Amino acid sequence: MDNQENVKICRFCSKLCKNDNSLRNHERLCKSNPNYSENIKKHFCWPKGKPTWNASLTADTDERVKFTIQRAVESQSIDRLNHPEKYTGRGKTTERELDRRNKLSTVAKKRQFGGLTEGSGRGKKGRYKGYYCDSTYELVWIIYNLDHGITFKRNTKAYIYEYNGKKHKYYPDFELEDKSLVELKGYHTDLVDVKIAAVKDVSITVLYLQDLQYAFDWVKQHYTYRKLEDLYDLQE
Repeated sequence: MDNQENVKICRFCSKLCKNDNSLRNHERLCKSNPNYSENIKKHFCWPKGKPTWNASLTADTDERVKFTIQRAVESQSIDRLNHPEKYTGRGKTTERELDRRNKLSTVAKKRQFGGLTEGSGRGKKGRYKGYYCDSTYELVWIIYNLDHGITFKRNTKAYIYEYNGKKHKYYPDFELEDKSLVELKGYHTDLVDVKIAAVKDVSITVLYLQDLQYAFDWVKQHYTYRKLEDLYDLQE
């Protein structure tokens, strides 16, 4: 240190600190301090029973929360671009990759060929009056159609499409009485356009959240629930 006269010495571990402020901070969290554990709790642990600063706040009601979420999303997106090898889904070792493939193979063999693979989506899943719903979007759509006597069924026909140089099978969600198809989506992507373009023999309609507002409004006006998924498994 440049000024040896101002050097401060920790009374617990004899570490040299450059000033009084540095010394206080060091001694408080010094591992040789008898009160180290208690000081760590006070410094890093949130007091039990005390609500956090962002309790009950959302991105819609608080700019700080919105900014934090945006930064997190941007950070992950940048990390995915810079380190794509981290997000391949593959096992990090040969043994883990082999185990992953065996599990996928076991699940695939248990599935029935054709139609919707139950549980493959990301939404809140369940059954309503015998119909499997892969999301609450499908739930409100099914409820509205049943309540209004609109005939429909799960689509079981596959359409072949090519994406990133590979061929895949696409199963639209529902088939109406006139043989036209309906696909429910949470958001639009380029992949959606590729899949829809593969359907050439019949007309197909894609419904997003804004298109399903009528169904959400109907369920909200005519049903009592805390969360939409509470309506699953209702009996006739």
